[in-house]
Amino acid sequence: MICKKCGSNVIVGSKFCMNCGASIEEVSNNQIVQEQTNQNTVLNNNIDANNLNQSHMQGDTNNSNLNNNFKKDNKKLIILFSIIGGLVLLGVVITLIMFSLIPNKDTINDSNSNYEENTNDVEVEESGKRIGTEEFGYVTVPDNWVRFYDVDGSSTYQYSYAGIWIVTLYAVPKTQIDAKSYASNVRYAMEYEEGATNVTGATVTLGKYNAYQVYGYYPDDNVWLVSWYFEAEDGKTHYLSIEGPDRYSDNFNIANTFSLEK
Repeated sequence: MICKKCGSNVIVGSKFCMNCGASIEEVSNNQIVQEQTNQNTVLNNNIDANNLNQSHMQGDTNNSNLNNNFKKDNKKLIILFSIIGGLVLLGVVITLIMFSLIPNKDTINDSNSNYEENTNDVEVEESGKRIGTEEFGYVTVPDNWVRFYDVDGSSTYQYSYAGIWIVTLYAVPKTQIDAKSYASNVRYAMEYEEGATNVTGATVTLGKYNAYQVYGYYPDDNVWLVSWYFEAEDGKTHYLSIEGPDRYSDNFNIANTFSLEK
């Protein structure tokens, strides 16, 4: 029961408020029950409110945990995709580097066919001096080349530059040996008797003549030897060779200047 003056709780059946001393009017049992009911209702409402707040708090906690888990999963996915992307990029870079290191096929073919292509396609500067004999034919060499005599006393005709470049002219009657057999014999000797490497044979055009070409490398002397064998209108099988250390030197184009006329 409540004191109507001060609002303090009063023991049921009391005539005075123990707090303020006011007279307490009698109230019916129904009023007491109603007041208790109201108090219980307020108490229940407070309990429900507390439960609801706790439920909201629990829900917020769960949502926060879900968000944290979601963020963690996203972070893991980002790291995973970054690693995969990096590996793919690395693979592309390695592939490009490997392809860049592979020689171009056309370049290889051009190098290998350096001595097999038609020598008429190469323009040779005619400056220099004509050397040779009526018996062996003539070619044009630079002015600083000089007459060279082989120590073995061979009957060939030779000119040289600094002792490292040598051009040789020779000829025998065609009835003695034809150009193809001559080239085959020399190729065999180079490859199996003289220790030359990369020995190769080809059919080429040398001026107006169809010629057999043989070339190879002597590693002990660091010398490339290129030779041509052809049959001319003078009834002879001609031999022309050029040797030197640089496989791609223009000195090998001296052969393109050959003719029977000086």
